[in-house]
Amino acid sequence: MLKHVAIICVCAYLLPYFLRWYYSITIDQPDEEYDFIIVGAGTAGNVIANRLTESPKTKVLVLEAGDNDAPNLFISVPLFAPFLQRSKQDWQYRTEPQKHGCRLLKDNVSLWPQGKVIGGSSCLNYFLYIRGGKDDFDSWEKSGATGWSYKDVLPYFKKSEQAMDKNMTKDFHGTDGYLKTSYPYSSELGDIIVQAGKELGYKHNDYNGDDMIGSQLAQQTIYNGQRVTSASSFLRSVIKERRERLHIVGRAHVRQIVFEEGEDRRKRASGVIYVRDDVEVKVRARKEVIVSGGAVGSPQLLMLSGIGPKQHLNDMGVGFVRKLLELLSSLLSGSYKYSMLVCGKTFGLCLILFVICFALHIPIVADLKGVGQNLRDHVYAPVPIHSPNLTEGIAINDNVLFTSAFQYLLRGTGPLGYVGVDAQVLGRSSHAKTRSPDIQLILLSAEWTMANIEANQNNLNYKQEYVDRLRKRGEEHDTKTISNFLISNGLLKPASVGYIKLRSSNYLDHPVIQPNYLSNQKDVEIMIEGFRLLEKLEKTKPFKEIGAKMELSALNCGDETQSPRQPWFLGINRNRGVNELNIHQCMYIKVEKETCLFHRSDTFYECAVRSIGGTGYHPVGTAKMGVSGDVMAVVDPRLRVYKVDGLRVADASVMPSIPSANTQAACYMIGEKAADMIKEDWGI
Repeated sequence: MLKHVAIICVCAYLLPYFLRWYYSITIDQPDEEYDFIIVGAGTAGNVIANRLTESPKTKVLVLEAGDNDAPNLFISVPLFAPFLQRSKQDWQYRTEPQKHGCRLLKDNVSLWPQGKVIGGSSCLNYFLYIRGGKDDFDSWEKSGATGWSYKDVLPYFKKSEQAMDKNMTKDFHGTDGYLKTSYPYSSELGDIIVQAGKELGYKHNDYNGDDMIGSQLAQQTIYNGQRVTSASSFLRSVIKERRERLHIVGRAHVRQIVFEEGEDRRKRASGVIYVRDDVEVKVRARKEVIVSGGAVGSPQLLMLSGIGPKQHLNDMGVGFVRKLLELLSSLLSGSYKYSMLVCGKTFGLCLILFVICFALHIPIVADLKGVGQNLRDHVYAPVPIHSPNLTEGIAINDNVLFTSAFQYLLRGTGPLGYVGVDAQVLGRSSHAKTRSPDIQLILLSAEWTMANIEANQNNLNYKQEYVDRLRKRGEEHDTKTISNFLISNGLLKPASVGYIKLRSSNYLDHPVIQPNYLSNQKDVEIMIEGFRLLEKLEKTKPFKEIGAKMELSALNCGDETQSPRQPWFLGINRNRGVNELNIHQCMYIKVEKETCLFHRSDTFYECAVRSIGGTGYHPVGTAKMGVSGDVMAVVDPRLRVYKVDGLRVADASVMPSIPSANTQAACYMIGEKAADMIKEDWGI
């Protein structure tokens, strides 16, 4: 008996090590030289690695600061996605305190989860596969990104995709790519959102088709109840037959791109230096270094390597040198004899300081003002929805999860096989200048209880005062359910622009992230219109049947039933528009076909936006693509970094402007197009 118990214990102890060995696609020791080195095993980087190694003569090294993506249930099981935030698979970036928003977040700081794992943020995101509108990409070309119009990029969207649902429009979806997309399991709430939108005149359409505007179920990177990532689709599917030419090193943090001077005295990227387990390794690239570190990691690495705004790099690299010079100047300002005496005694210290300064100094390789600039991100305000008539089991709660566990284990279906992002409404505000939407209302069909709010308070970064008000509301209504589901009010076309800068010359220090959320009043006005669209949804038959209403009392933005809630007299006179009357007029005036009602003021909604609005997890633009005459352009339309050779950037950072969509689909497209351009340039 004891023998059997001992065997079981040993097997249980060894099982995790066996699984890590079995699923590992990484190597420990790379070769000294490769044709191409890709920095970052994220969405775009893995696509490029796959496509370049289609050629049996091309040897590629992929370097990733994170570790293997499998085995990891939190990555593969969709509903566990929230647990990945602030895990070791997350870079755990933080913005600087926001002056104009994030008021109910601790220190007014928005957390920025970004994937630090093989697969990058495709292992952490919430699965939505939305490409963006035709106008989004046509505007890229108009801004100087020649060859990136919608007609140019659509073939690459289709090339990467393997649409698994017959309801996806054939003219706009691919069927032969590596990336599986589908309409996964959807709760009844998804259908309620779609029907409510239809009542308001929104079409139930394929938003990746001809027109994005509509009320739609969500297309997602989920198949058979499991997350589909760039690693599972573009690396694991081919690694067995390409091990000789496709090498992947995990836990390899690249700290610097190495440059050599050519015959024309122009700098050329010749390799990288990375750190793994505290050991520095230098690897050479015969052809190119391709940076795919994302909108945060890519500009940081460029600046650490000497490519960026000259003044900023000088500030980061020679601060100690300046202090040393000031020290020497003060020493020599006295008498010659006294100065020599002091200098003699402090010569050792001066020498040490000089060595430190030289080590920290960032040599300027290329003065590119746009590196780290042009930062854009979507803004989302999660809106709790109270729905007293909601049928049990429509929303995701603990009981539903327990009963669906066996369903998921046996067939890969049910609530565990999706994250609850069932449906959305894409609309246009009065500020919209193109056909593309600038408002996105996303359904998250999970109950919001005090238990999961408190469990995820650190992930959400909510201030304690907000959590206390939510708890108080629950106690007053004798319920632990704060909301039956959420609808996130999303800003898709932000006018506010931020930046990323180095915090220091140490590659381990996270950079300064300043998105300047809601600094442009136009962004607030668009999000207020998003709330107005939510009000219209409240008045539809599907919402009335379940009693769905926004629950915003905990925001502390004023009394919703009095001030700043205002009485309005809504008339049918189109020329006069909306007429505001006082409370007595609203109560006593009776006009046929005219109604009087109360609604929240713009002031109230502005407070709501600035209180709970935060990151949409879609930062872009920090190494923007453009023509050579654009002083803020970092890469040309073929993604080659200006003023140097042998270096490209391919990820969300090259986007000139942010698309009207979650950005993972566009990153897959960028990877596909970048790979084709690299092949063309090198005759592969």
